[in-house]
Amino acid sequence: QAPELIIQRLYNITSNWYVYSAPTGLGKNLRLNDTSALLTDSSGISAVTNSTFTEAWSGSSYSYINYCWHSVAGYSKVGSYNGTSATGNVISTGFEPGFVMIKSTTLASAGSIWFMYDNKRNTSNPRDTILRANDSSAESNFGSPSPLDINFLANGFTINGTYNGINGTGETYIYLAIKEN
Repeated sequence: QAPELIIQRLYNITSNWYVYSAPTGLGKNLRLNDTSALLTDSSGISAVTNSTFTEAWSGSSYSYINYCWHSVAGYSKVGSYNGTSATGNVISTGFEPGFVMIKSTTLASAGSIWFMYDNKRNTSNPRDTILRANDSSAESNFGSPSPLDINFLANGFTINGTYNGINGTGETYIYLAIKEN
C-alpha cells in the first residue's frame, strides 16, 4: 500500500524532519522538529505509490532515513479531523489505540506541538500525560481535567481537551494511531 504518512530526514547534512501526510496532500509538508503550520513546498513529496515516492531532494550526495506508515484495518490509522473547541470530539479508528500522535496543520505557534499520548504512561482514561515529538521537553501532565485530555476508546479516541493545539474551532489536525499488540 502507498504510505499515508512519511517522516523523512536527510542525515548527512543539517536539515529538518519533513512530514508528508495523505490528508494534507502532495507538495506540502509539516516539520516534526518544529511547530510551524502546513507548508507548501515544491521540494516536498510530489508522488506516492505502493512501491515508491518522488521528492525533489534527489542526488547521490544526500543520505535519507524515511519512516513510512499506512492505515491497516484494526491496527493503525493515519487520518485527520476538525477541531470543535468542545469536549467529546470523537475520532473513529476502528480499534483501541495504544499510541496517538496529533499535530495541527493550520496553527503556527508554540501551541502547535506534536502531541504524543500512550497507554503505558497513562494506563487509564483520561490520557493527560504528553510527550512532544518536536522538542526535548520532559513529559508533561496538567492534571485532570486538562485542556489536553484525550480518552482511548474501543473504536478510537475522544478529544476532551479544548486546547487549540488539539481541538481548536476551525483548526485541522492530522493523527497517527497505532494499536497495542
